[in-house]
Amino acid sequence: MENSKAKALRKRLDSKILKLVAPFEMSIEEYKIQCDLNNIDPSVENGMFLHWVMTAGGDDVEVVEKVENAIVNALERGYLLDTSNAAQCEYFCDAVCDLVLKDKLYCKRLLEAVLKNYASSSGYAADVYEYCRRLNKSIGLTSVGYFCNRGLSEMPV
Repeated sequence: MENSKAKALRKRLDSKILKLVAPFEMSIEEYKIQCDLNNIDPSVENGMFLHWVMTAGGDDVEVVEKVENAIVNALERGYLLDTSNAAQCEYFCDAVCDLVLKDKLYCKRLLEAVLKNYASSSGYAADVYEYCRRLNKSIGLTSVGYFCNRGLSEMPV
């Protein structure tokens, strides 16, 4: 995906996630200001923020599911990860590792999205693909990409 288009889609994802995670009594602008005051960039391009939204649970199951679905959808569409942002990719991998024990179904969805959509990636996203492929080979959450680098759909019959 083109870099400028992916960046614009990540900004839209930021808005969607911020609407979901901002405290009920705060507007999105107030939440952004609070984040800025605490030296937090509330953007998925910021690895720490991405890690937090990926791994933070919550009492409101509906909100958690919406955030998870938004992240998986962004992965499936190929715009979540910035191929030139090492910190974002490292935090993403760390979040996936944390989710292995915390939420296996969500982790499986993340691994499948990475293994299906980032196999031919370049830059740091290629490292994310390789990390997720190896993690999946060691724990076996999904059969996608389990037996070879190309994924099961491309294996000879």
